[in-house]
Amino acid sequence: MESGAGDTRFRMRVGGMTCPSCEHHVEKALSEAGARDVAADFRRGEALLSVNGPPDAATLANAVQGQATRLARSSRSTASRSARASWWNTA
Repeated sequence: MESGAGDTRFRMRVGGMTCPSCEHHVEKALSEAGARDVAADFRRGEALLSVNGPPDAATLANAVQGQATRLARSSRSTASRSARASWWNTA
């Protein structure tokens, strides 16, 4: 999916991802919450995403927090499972 002219690109810190499957689930959750061009990276603990205008931080953070909670329940390890979200503009 291509970015539009009014899109803002952001980087979001995402805790709790441990594998490529986690990346997929976080990307899907963020996409369903309205983000576009989502690319999660479990090694860096972050996701890059585009939104039209300023992001609805609460909606996107809630999508990730809900996903991280689900991922934490399915994992045997509980270390570093808190869902944290911080934002910074990458443009």
